Formats: sequence, structure tokens, C-alpha cells
Amino acid sequence: MQIGRIVGRVTKNTIKGGVFFNAVIQGRDVVVNLPHVVTPALSGLPPRSSSFTGREHEISVALRHMDPENPNHSPVIVVSGMAGVGKTELALQAAERARSRGWFPGGILFINLRGYDASTHTDPHIALEGLLRSLGLPPERVPSETQDRTRVYNSILYEYANNGRSLLIIVDNAADANHASAFMPADRRVGAIVTSRNMCSTLDAHIMELNALSSQESTEFLFKTLSRKRGRNKSRIKEDIDSAKTLADMCGNLPLAIHILGSLVSEDMDRPLSDVVAELAQERTRLDELGYEDLTVRAAFDMSYRKLNEFQSKVFRLVALNPGHEINTQFATIVVDSNFRKTREALKQLARVHLLEKGSGHDRWRFHDLVRLYARQMEDVGSEEWRAARNRLFTHYMRAAIEAREWLHASSDEDSLPGFTDRSHAIAWLDAEYQNLVAIVESAGSKYPKSVSHLARTLSEFLELRDRHAEKVPILRKALDYIDLIEDDSTARRKGILGALADALTAAFMFKDAVSCYGELVEIYRKEHNRHAEGICRMRISFAYLKWDDLPSAFAAVEGAIDIFQSENDRKGEAEALGILATAHLHAGHISEALSGYRRKMEIHRAFGDQRGEADARSGLVAAVSARSSYSSSDLILIQKILKPALDSFRALNDKEAEARIHNNLGIAARKLGDFNASILWFHIAGRMFADSGARSEEAAVLLNLADTYREQGDREQEVVARMDAAAILRRAGDFEKESLALGEVGVALLILGRTQEALDPLTRALEWAARASDIKYKAVLLHNLGNALREVGRLQESEAAIEEAHSLFGGCVLDDPNVSSIGQPMRE
Repeated sequence: MQIGRIVGRVTKNTIKGGVFFNAVIQGRDVVVNLPHVVTPALSGLPPRSSSFTGREHEISVALRHMDPENPNHSPVIVVSGMAGVGKTELALQAAERARSRGWFPGGILFINLRGYDASTHTDPHIALEGLLRSLGLPPERVPSETQDRTRVYNSILYEYANNGRSLLIIVDNAADANHASAFMPADRRVGAIVTSRNMCSTLDAHIMELNALSSQESTEFLFKTLSRKRGRNKSRIKEDIDSAKTLADMCGNLPLAIHILGSLVSEDMDRPLSDVVAELAQERTRLDELGYEDLTVRAAFDMSYRKLNEFQSKVFRLVALNPGHEINTQFATIVVDSNFRKTREALKQLARVHLLEKGSGHDRWRFHDLVRLYARQMEDVGSEEWRAARNRLFTHYMRAAIEAREWLHASSDEDSLPGFTDRSHAIAWLDAEYQNLVAIVESAGSKYPKSVSHLARTLSEFLELRDRHAEKVPILRKALDYIDLIEDDSTARRKGILGALADALTAAFMFKDAVSCYGELVEIYRKEHNRHAEGICRMRISFAYLKWDDLPSAFAAVEGAIDIFQSENDRKGEAEALGILATAHLHAGHISEALSGYRRKMEIHRAFGDQRGEADARSGLVAAVSARSSYSSSDLILIQKILKPALDSFRALNDKEAEARIHNNLGIAARKLGDFNASILWFHIAGRMFADSGARSEEAAVLLNLADTYREQGDREQEVVARMDAAAILRRAGDFEKESLALGEVGVALLILGRTQEALDPLTRALEWAARASDIKYKAVLLHNLGNALREVGRLQESEAAIEEAHSLFGGCVLDDPNVSSIGQPMRE
């Protein structure tokens, strides 16, 4: 086989089978006899970790591409990822599995190019010389040119493959595609795995981007590491699983960091993991703590950072100032004070070398947690560059948020509003930048208290639109902390934040805290002699007590509001308070008083020509009529007569949510009459209208009403579907109590259907909340049903424990016999 030529004569390299691996010199020809067994120089790999965890999907993908029987296999694979993510370990694990399947009988060749260590960086020219000599070529016959060395190297790989002994080449830690290209096999029967922090996208290869481990995988990796070092019984992970998970998260789920942490923890196995958590809690020193002997996370990042040019280094440092998880290219351009194109190219390069990751959308970027800490520590905090960049960033976020808020309040898409093309554009921006804006509220309030107060209100109104009430609470509380730093008009701002916070707490089912906030507002308005505002706050206190099921306090608060409105001759306020009083009577089962209250409310609104108020009162009347213990078809006629004007009013006002509430009431009325088909129809209409308007909590309530109808109809299958849909919405809304109740009912329905195995999950999830709640009876009911279900699936020990706990909670009172099958015998409150 002619490989190349030396001036004036042909140089021939012949590779034949034989028993020697050393070269046999025959004149000017070089003959390399292939060995029967690959020497340790070829098969000697770095040791694989016995603590290797996860990565099954990635290894499966790698093996699929290496499989010689796969007609679409890719002989070259690039494993790309940030420093410390486990690229080399994945390559070694995949290589060993490939070899165990008999795919590379010639052996595995491993080359560490040390592409990111300037002091030990391996030049391909030198590396090829070492490879050729290890493959049996005598030193004096190794070509002087890199290109000729590559040709001889490929000739040997080709001959190995021809002899049925294909090799697998692992090229570890390549700086980029050029650094690795000399080692890429020309023969598709030879495999190669390249690991690099660079994407190496110009190589003809399948590229696998490796991300950090999941939280569960990281915790398991830490457990395995400690078990290997000190034995399973000393690992302590299972004794303090919460601290272990926290530690894994503090390591950014990065294998290198977890490996170092395991080494540190193993040196003092008596030290509680919670102490280690406290030590690593300080972000400023965390990277310094994650070091063991000569192995540090910081050193791994240093090697990547030193490869950057001056502008890329600046972008890396300053973009890390962004307070949230992601930043878009536009805001990155602002923070580095450069042009868009140049900044985007720098961001792309940072992503190629895995110092930055692509974010959730186009032109969005994010840091790994530990890389962000590193980048922030590389910047001179407090320097002029740092202060100017931070000021530019916050100023532009604040300005954009103000413009977005103006669009939130726009009655229509007006071209005159600045910043955004229309309302949907502004809302999309708030969706995309939400985490960044929240982070600004949390971190910048002491420096920009007035702006942060305004930003908190903007986010509150946006979250109201998205029906995400629980998320409003920490934002508004943080804003409240900064109010006293505002020199001018702090009382007015405090009232605004307090009112928004109290409303958010009520919507998030945090009624005790809501009452406290409204109470503070009552005192402020009393001092200001603002009787109308005081009355409004007392009504809202009453509403919170109603939701809290504290009826005596609800009556006291709303009656106080009525007294205020009557003394001020505030008829509209009185009408609203009468409606809440009527609702309190309805909750207490006082139907006649409720009907009277709703009628008085309706009369006042009608006198003022207030269509919406009158329609609300009519809706309340229907709820009161529907709550009667005895029910007839004449009641349904009365309901329809009451509701028709209300429906007409809400349709004229385009109030879809109010219209949906009326459909919901019609569904309840139809169910009480036994007209299940009509009831299901009304609930479907109401649910769809609430969903379309974004009122997810109300949609969940309708789904639960629908589930009750299916249950009374005997359709347990559809009941399960409706309750599961409601539970999912309630979880997202943060109403874990109602989610638990819904899941408990799902468990009952599944037990009755005989789907015992399926019932275990909802019953267990329902218990997660019940275990923290004070409703002992409900917890006992759940434990009883779970215990019976566990017995049915053969988990007898767990069953006995659950039922025994249920009996102890009931204090020995009568329960269904625990030995009775759970099928058809689930308990309900």
C-alpha cells in the first residue's frame, strides 16, 4: 500500500498479520506485524468510576451510533459539555460497554490531548508520534510531517479493520475540532469518541451535548461515592436525604463537584451533612470549598476562561451580573455596552466552549450555577466597569417593565404606547423576563426602592392576569420591606402594596396573613378618617374569614362594614357588604337570610342602574335557591327566570367569568333535579369559559362540581378524569389542601372501580398534604383507604402500619373492619 513518498523514491508501508508487534525492517520498506493480542499500550485506559450514575439515555445513544450492524451508525461521536460534567467518564463507560459487546476486538486506544491546560497541552504532531510508536512503528521510521503521520496512522487502523480487529479511539479533552481532526479514522469500521468543551461542529460526527445530572442522579452519585469510600452503612445519605439533595444542588449537579464533595465528606464521617450545607451556603466561598488536594472546580473553569479573548472575557464576566437565570442577546448587548452582532458572536463562542448554555428560546442564554459564581468572582465588584454595567442592566429592565405595565392597562392595542408593538407583545416579554424581574425585586430594592416598588406592582398585575396568585406573595412582601426607604409618599405606596399583598394572600388561600394585612390597612384608613376605604377593608376581611371557614369573625367584620357604609350613606358600599353578608348566611345554612340579603343587594344596584351589581345579586339568589334541602322543577323555573336578565347583562358587559359562574350554578341546579346530562353540559360550558379567560382556580372548582355529577350518575371513570384535571390545576395554583381532597376522592373512585394499584399514587399524594395539616379525621380516612389498597396488592406490612395509624388517629372509635377488602369499602368523610 503506497502511503506517500520521500524525494526520489517510493516509501511503502506494509502491514501484515503476525505474532510480533514490533517493526520488522526490510530495506526501505516498513513492515508492521499485527499482534494477536493488543498490547497494554493500546488497551490501557484510565480507570472507570465505580460510582457512575445515570446517563443511561446518553450511553444508549452512543452505543446506537457505534453499533457496526446499524446501517446509519456514525463512527465518530463528539461528547461535548462544560468542565466537570463527566465527558471522559461517559466516553469510558460507553467504550467498555461497546467492547463487552464484541464491537472493537482490536482494542481501545486512549489519547488525552489536554486541550485546556496550557502547560501540558498536547500537540497532535507529537501525539501522533507516540501513537505510531505504540502501534509498533520504529522511531526512525515515523514520518516528520504531521500529514504523513496521519496517513500511516490511518493505514494501521485500516489494516486492523481488514483483519477483523477494528479499534475504538478515544480522543479526550480536545481543545476544538482542529485539535482532534488528525486522529479521526478514515475507515468507518473504526470508531472514535471525542470529548471536548467545544462543540467541534466541523467534525463529521454525531454531537452529544452533556448536561448536568438530575437532582435525583446527583444524590445517588453522592451516595455511591461515600459508600465506596467508607462503606454503605456509613454513608449517612439515607439518614439525611434532604441535606444530601441540597448539597447536590449546591454543586450544580456537576459530577466533578459532587466527586470532590464526596471526598471531603468522607474524611469526617461523623460530621452531620447539615453542617456541610451550612458551610457551602455562602456563594462567595463555595468554589473555594469545592477543592480536594489538587482537584478543584475553580481550576477546571480557569482553563476554559484563559482560552477566551479580551472581549469574550468581558462578555462572560458582565453577563453574569444578570440577576435571573437567563438573559437575551439584546440585554446582554446593553450590559456590555457594545453592538448586537459582536455581542451575539461572543455569546455563541461562550456557548461553543460550554461556559454558557442556550436558554429557553432563540437568542436566550443561561449559566450553569457554578459557572455563574465563577464568572461573578472574575469581575472586580465595585469597579467602575461593574457599576456602569449593573446600572445599565437595571435601568433597561425597569424601563421595559414600566412600558409593559402601560400595555397591561391599555383598553385596546393603541399604537401610541411606547416600547412594544401591542399588548400581547408586552405580555410575552413579561413571560420571558419574569425570573429576571423577580430577581431584581429580591436584589435591588435597597438601591432602587421606588423603582422596585413599581416593578413589584407590575409583576403583581401580570401574575393576576396569569392566575398565579401564590407567586405574588413573596414579591409584594419583599417590596413592602423596601417601602420605608422611599423618602417621598411612602405611606401611599405602603397602602398600595399592602392592599395588593392582602388580596394576593386571600387568593393564595393564606387567610390568616391576609386578615393581618387588611387589619393594618384598617388602622391606616381609620387614622386618615377614610371611612369608605375602611369599610372596603372590613368587607375583604370578612371575605377572607369566609374562605377560612371562620363564620363568627366573618359576620362581625361584614356587619362592621355595613354600619360604616350606612353611617356614610354609601349605598353602593352597603350593597356590596350585603352581598358578603348574604354569602356568609349561605355558608352557615341560613337560606332565608341569604335570600333576603341578595334581594336587598339587587334592589340597591337596580336603583343605581348598576347592571353588573344587579346581575351578581341574581347569581347569589340562584346559589341560595339551589342550596335548599328540598328541590323541585318549579325551583328550576324560578332559577332560570332569575338568571336570564343576569346572563343578558354579563353578555352585554362581555364578562365571561361572571357568565361562567351562572352556568356553573345552572349545573348545580340541574344535578339536584337529577338531570345529569343537563348538569354535565352546563359544567362543560362553565369550565371552558373559565379556562378561556385564564381563571384556573374557578375552572378547578367547576371540574370538581362536574366530578360530583359523574359520581351521582355512577360514571366513576369520568369522575376520575375530572378530579385529576382539577388536582393538576390546584397544584399549579398552590392550593394543596383542595388538591389533596381531590386526590383522596380519586383514590376512592379507583378503589370502587377495582383499579387498586392505580389508587395507591393519588392516595399517597393526598397524604403528603394531610400529614402537614391539622385535619386528623381526614388523614385517618386516607390512611384507612391506603391501608386496604396496600393489602390488596400484597404489601401487607405497609398495610398493617397504615391501618394501625388510622385507628390510633381515630382514638379507637368505630371504623370499617380493617380486614374487609378495600374493593367497594373505601371510607369517605
